[in-house]
Amino acid sequence: MLTSTGALSSDVIATQTVADSVFLTTRQIAGLGSKQVVAFSVSKIAGLTPAQIASLSPAGLLGLSQADIAVLSTIQLLALGTGALAALSPSQIGAFTSAQIASLSPVQIAALTADQIDGLNTDAAGLDATQMAALATDDIAALGTAAFAALNSSTIQALSSEQVAVLTTQQLAASRQTRLSAYTQTQLFEMTASQLGALFG
Repeated sequence: MLTSTGALSSDVIATQTVADSVFLTTRQIAGLGSKQVVAFSVSKIAGLTPAQIASLSPAGLLGLSQADIAVLSTIQLLALGTGALAALSPSQIGAFTSAQIASLSPVQIAALTADQIDGLNTDAAGLDATQMAALATDDIAALGTAAFAALNSSTIQALSSEQVAVLTTQQLAASRQTRLSAYTQTQLFEMTASQLGALFG
């Protein structure tokens, strides 16, 4: 029985079937580096159990391609701890679909760094009001214009006073066409003149 995967070449891993991957223990999965994880096909990644996904090391997680990220199920994603999520690159975070983002817990969302939040694109539409409340102000400010413009009305209405205060004029201008009516009267009163100017054009 294979007890160590650290010495396995990417060529050997590439020849494994999906079934072979399922039978790897969590300890063996934890020993995989990024080059070894890269050798896994998308179907093999999709076939990993939540426990196996959760056991990937930070180095192993960096081996996940954007295509790999896109096939992760809700159960697999929920198995990722905050440390594992923090190990993902901004481009990997940007590969999350709106459904995957919606499946993340507020605790997982809060664990993302500002750089990772900056990696989000229009799939940020998956963020709901509870998740938005978990974001720190520097995370809010880090949302790109495309991501911010994609937020739904109820998510925008959940922005706290502190979060409204850090909204950039670029973010507000980007949401002008799609979410102008989403802001509450309280939020509008809390905005500065420059923020209001960007929002109303």
